[in-house]
Amino acid sequence: MKIKFYLTMITCITAISFSVQAQQISISGGVLIPADEWSDSWDSGYGIQASYKIERNEQIRIGGSIGLFTVPGKEIDFLGFRIDIPDARIIPILSTFDYKINEQFYVGGDAGYNLFLYDTGDSFDSPAGSTLALIPKIGTVYNKLNAELRYNILGDSYLSVIVGFTFGN
Repeated sequence: MKIKFYLTMITCITAISFSVQAQQISISGGVLIPADEWSDSWDSGYGIQASYKIERNEQIRIGGSIGLFTVPGKEIDFLGFRIDIPDARIIPILSTFDYKINEQFYVGGDAGYNLFLYDTGDSFDSPAGSTLALIPKIGTVYNKLNAELRYNILGDSYLSVIVGFTFGN
């Protein structure tokens, strides 16, 4: 099941990248830090993200991204009982908008869905649903290195820091 999942993700990313002739493709890794009530059940996680962006004019880029983040579950106390929260995987599927402030900095936002999978002991194949995602962000680009600070404000809130390499314009 895991192999099928990873092959499907790689195929989708490749198809998206070449079908739209993206001017900018980014491969990034990052840290995801749960916030609000969500932080009671899960620890900070890590993951990868691939994105493409098309330049509409000198200041505006639009595109999409897909990622895979793993967040370890915690052991919580509920009415005197110890409950183990399972590890989770989050798959953000997002459309993205960036507005360049200058050559190095940009602000923007992402909107889409976060798909959730829970660890069932053998694999991460237990779908747990999805939530809408609305993510304001600020980013910087230095040479081919990009970094973003993002905060998901809908559903399960989380802060993420993404750092990666950009290919293209």
